[in-house]
Amino acid sequence: MPDCNPEILVKDLAGIKYANPSYLQIRERINYLIKNYLSAGVLYSHLQNFYLSLKNTHHKFNSDLIDWQKINVEQVIGVSNDLFIDKIIRAVKLETITHDFETEIRDYLQAVNPQVTCLFETHPYLSSIEYNITLSKQEHQKSYLLRKIYKQLTGDELQLRFHNTKQHEFKGDLKEEIYNNALNRIVAEWSIISIYVWLMAHSTGELQKVILQPLQYEVNHLAKFWGISYWAFSDSFLSRLQSLTKNLTDSVRSSPKQEGEKDEILQINYVLHCVEVNFTFTSVMMQLHQWHKTLEHLYLENLFARPNNVGQTN
Repeated sequence: MPDCNPEILVKDLAGIKYANPSYLQIRERINYLIKNYLSAGVLYSHLQNFYLSLKNTHHKFNSDLIDWQKINVEQVIGVSNDLFIDKIIRAVKLETITHDFETEIRDYLQAVNPQVTCLFETHPYLSSIEYNITLSKQEHQKSYLLRKIYKQLTGDELQLRFHNTKQHEFKGDLKEEIYNNALNRIVAEWSIISIYVWLMAHSTGELQKVILQPLQYEVNHLAKFWGISYWAFSDSFLSRLQSLTKNLTDSVRSSPKQEGEKDEILQINYVLHCVEVNFTFTSVMMQLHQWHKTLEHLYLENLFARPNNVGQTN
């Protein structure tokens, strides 16, 4: 525990930095991260710059400014290196899933509401081909950062094999399929954000700074997809989303299996880890629900159906 004198408390991006944080101290850091990087103000700002961000899609991660030599396992705190690295691997896998969603914002908007057709006539820069190429580059940048972290912490290259994604062909009700696609996208974004929050709570220094970049990128995406989905599908959106999020943490809370691992202390630590991961996922979703309650349909209608109103003052 650090000295109680606030003048000598050391802080990082997750609040107070503890050398060997307890479960409650990690929860404190998780809450701090959610409060700062998923606040209602942050989420609204991502919605408000919706069209601007589509026009300026060339987001670049500041990988050149990262001092990779400063990243090491000593910057992992409050958890075993194996568990931390396991979450890095899971983050890479989830990033691949989000990258594989074939329906992007342009086609999604056009399909769920014909009113937005005029939007693309007014804004020719929303080319689906150009947008998807740019998105692909950004997804590869995120994957690069995560793989670089893995190599820096383990000394090895991350070897993962993925199935080639086939181009999706819509069958049946187009709107229903896009609805399901959007909800799955939101669940995937929520998952990866929760893992990034957990990783940042368990890291410090240069390692923590690197993880912040993809976290902010995913929060931006989630805010936009959440807002569009609520606008397009109204109240049914939230109930459908809740049914998809049940038991999801089971897929991300498992630890790397080690032969002969029967140590009672290790088992206790694993139980605490499961509770911690569940707390992270639940806290992120609770924050999103609180923001959701403040979303007004008139605001979303002005934002998505009448884009010319964006930026105007009454």
